[in-house]
Amino acid sequence: MDIIAQGRSTYQILAPHRYAEAELYAAQTLQTALFRMTGVRLPVRYNKQRVTDHPAIIIGAEQNETAPGLWDKDSYAIVPRGMDLLLSGSTLRACHYAVNAFLETLGVRFFGPDNSVYPQRKQIALPTRPIRSTAAFGYRHVFYPTAQEPEWALRWKLNVHDGCDRRWGANARAHSMGHSFSALVPIAKYFATHPEYFSLVDGRRRDHQQQLCATNPDVAEVAAETIAGWIAAQPHHRIFAVGMNDWLGWCECPTCARVDRREGGPTGQLLTLVNRVADRFPDRII
Repeated sequence: MDIIAQGRSTYQILAPHRYAEAELYAAQTLQTALFRMTGVRLPVRYNKQRVTDHPAIIIGAEQNETAPGLWDKDSYAIVPRGMDLLLSGSTLRACHYAVNAFLETLGVRFFGPDNSVYPQRKQIALPTRPIRSTAAFGYRHVFYPTAQEPEWALRWKLNVHDGCDRRWGANARAHSMGHSFSALVPIAKYFATHPEYFSLVDGRRRDHQQQLCATNPDVAEVAAETIAGWIAAQPHHRIFAVGMNDWLGWCECPTCARVDRREGGPTGQLLTLVNRVADRFPDRII
């Protein structure tokens, strides 16, 4: 079966849920790409607007949620069903993966903003067999400017980017990525009354370029309270950092030093704090 042949088509592109902006945007992305390749512009409609005696490319999410589960891994499918073609995703953002993967089977290449390839074609055939894919990783992020633009992140099947828009589906971006000690236990708030919360270096508690005394149980409690506040304010975030500040000066107190000797380095004291905080938040990634 041909979807498009010799400048003609009876196909329509359907977005099932009228208010799912990600599905609609994915449908429009497909419409534009096919037009660039063939000169044929397929109409985009909602399910209830379907012309019943015409075949369709149906784009939809299996779950219309706004926040995927903590360990969910995106999957997509390209499935011929009779004369129709189903481009589905496990999540709203995965609808984009299905569309872009289908375009790649047609020879489209997304190398970058100045180097995308849309081959000219007189014919677009209905696939003869299904294609299914599930991400190996639940968090996919490339720390590179283009890869952090939403459209390019989705073309490359990443799920972390700089966008915050319903057109893209849920963004798995972390609340914080690292160097968070100063935010977790602010020195201006605690040093005067609790200098023991901060790193002991050369026999003195540091009040500048400080780390935390990471094996102090009270530090873990304060850090956990801070993260609890972050979660209350932004419950959609799933990932939170407990990370040393971006300089040296880790704690040399007897307890931290003993842990570091046992573990082979200052990562020992860091992971002591990370694990204590993580125990408080089993439904998040710390």
